[in-house]
Amino acid sequence: MSNWLAKLIFTSRSAGRVENEPGRGVVAGAQAASAVRNGAKDGSIFSKPFKGILNYCEKLAENKEALGRVSKYVKLASENVNPLIVASSGLNIALAEDKQSAFITEAGTLTGMFLMEGMMNKHLDKLVDKLPVNKKLAPIVKGIAFVIGSVGASGVGKAAGSAVAKAVKDSNTKYSQEQIAKTQKPYTPINVAA
Repeated sequence: MSNWLAKLIFTSRSAGRVENEPGRGVVAGAQAASAVRNGAKDGSIFSKPFKGILNYCEKLAENKEALGRVSKYVKLASENVNPLIVASSGLNIALAEDKQSAFITEAGTLTGMFLMEGMMNKHLDKLVDKLPVNKKLAPIVKGIAFVIGSVGASGVGKAAGSAVAKAVKDSNTKYSQEQIAKTQKPYTPINVAA
């Protein structure tokens, strides 16, 4: 969704998760840049400050080669937030002690989030347009609704993924104990009588 408010809220959420999920730092930066770019195109009363930020950044990078390169990377990242979120989840899995459980949980989280966001991208605009909402406030309503749907669905996906991960782990543990029991023979003392 190209709603600047939703992207700002997601930026805040990602920034708050950086301590436990280091990959979220890059995601937060990309989401912030995306929010500014979308806000500048929004056409609402909020677009003027966003345009000012963009113009300032462009002028700053104009005569400085290093800043120009950074600007290109920021633009690229802001256009590819979802792949960065997936990469961040991959980093979470790589850093986890129990990689199997982390993989299942992250898969559930991402599945819930992407399914709901896909549905909202198709239907949310039409739904909000039918509500008795002032047209100037509609983007705000859409942004908040999008965040609520995405966060809610990712939470449900995470809970489902965690439950499946626990079931798989319990199953693996039970299976391992059964295999050990089958391969061990009872101890029989050796008769040393001559």
